[in-house]
Amino acid sequence: MKDLEAAKKLIKLSKEHPDWYSKKDVFMQNNLKKITNYAKNKNEIMALTEQVQVSLQDAQADLRNALAFSARNEESYVSKHIADMLLRIDSLIQAHDMLETLKNDIEDLG
Repeated sequence: MKDLEAAKKLIKLSKEHPDWYSKKDVFMQNNLKKITNYAKNKNEIMALTEQVQVSLQDAQADLRNALAFSARNEESYVSKHIADMLLRIDSLIQAHDMLETLKNDIEDLG
């Protein structure tokens, strides 16, 4: 059974039997279904270039430094916003890695 078929089946079963699956399971399967459909229709996933990845990692390092200084000297809301920026960059890099893995898996299946 392919990922898209499995995702559709899990979503259908979760609607029929809501106590079988957690909300997190259904959420993940919905996202897998969307990404798989997108990749199938698009046949190509935009990849981050090496230069962009290096720049993002440099930005993370600088933000970690800023976070360390702000934790000692600034108001807490400043640290919170710096941490949010770190989280967004990290999420972008992880999403890229996930999409690359998914792209490779789709190519292997098809």
